[in-house]
Amino acid sequence: MDLESTAVELGPFRLTTKQLLAALKRSRRLQPLLVDAFTESYLVHRATNAGIKVSDEELQSHADNFRRQNGLLSPEQVQNWFKANGITQNDFALGLSRDLMISKFRDQLATPFIDKTFEDNKHHFELVTLRRLVVADQNHATELKDQILSNMTTFADAATQHSIDQQTKAAGGQMAPVRRRELLPALQEPIFAAEIGSTVGPFAAGNAWVLFEVQERTPAILDDTLRTQLKKEIFDRWLQQEYSKAKFDFPILAEGALD
Repeated sequence: MDLESTAVELGPFRLTTKQLLAALKRSRRLQPLLVDAFTESYLVHRATNAGIKVSDEELQSHADNFRRQNGLLSPEQVQNWFKANGITQNDFALGLSRDLMISKFRDQLATPFIDKTFEDNKHHFELVTLRRLVVADQNHATELKDQILSNMTTFADAATQHSIDQQTKAAGGQMAPVRRRELLPALQEPIFAAEIGSTVGPFAAGNAWVLFEVQERTPAILDDTLRTQLKKEIFDRWLQQEYSKAKFDFPILAEGALD
């Protein structure tokens, strides 16, 4: 296939591969796609050099899992899915095989560093459970805090009645547990130093002001969820270091290349 070959056609109208690439370039979508495609090929290359292989049994097992998760329970459903997505069975098998190679390479590279990364940064992974109350005015926030501290109202009732945070308002300001590192730096120390049950703030948040009630703190535990998250972060840092060794060049994006 060359650049003048037809990529899409509808009746008498056709779009060439060159025109397709030019359209993606104009819309600023081509460069990210090029980086994604390059990254996949680069990681498969590194995985191959590392001796990583995917067995037929592994490929079949993952293909079966994919079909079950997507409700593709019959050969006819599978073929219709291939057709709807514009791929062949060989495309699917090759894509799955490459994904598995990259996944195994990620495991091989990052897993040995997970425990040490956790231990060196354990305090960043501590959990805190909070209620949140957001209002537009600092004086209003201070008044509500005074009412809470003097037992004129509870934090939950104040949040339900006054908070402008639609995500938590109906639940009395209740938030899901959050890790220390997920909080803004200015919030971390005040929240983690506060006594359980206390109200802290108000803190400026853009054009709003926020109060928090500290409900519970939980020590960091390296569970499966955090292990998976750290593995991705370690691998992503490694990849960024690899890419920092040289600058990407995109000849196809050069002026005139797709004219």
